[in-house]
Amino acid sequence: MTPASVDVMSMDGLAKYLKISRFTFYKLAQLGGLPAQTATVDSGLTRA
Repeated sequence: MTPASVDVMSMDGLAKYLKISRFTFYKLAQLGGLPAQTATVDSGLTRA
């Protein structure tokens, strides 16, 4: 089974898309005011 394709936007790109300043976007992100889905990245590295 292969994972579904996921579109990912950078924080700066998303701020521009939402038409809010980067400062406002980062502040909302810090305060947990942005709904988001957590993505996992498999880097192929393992921890010992």
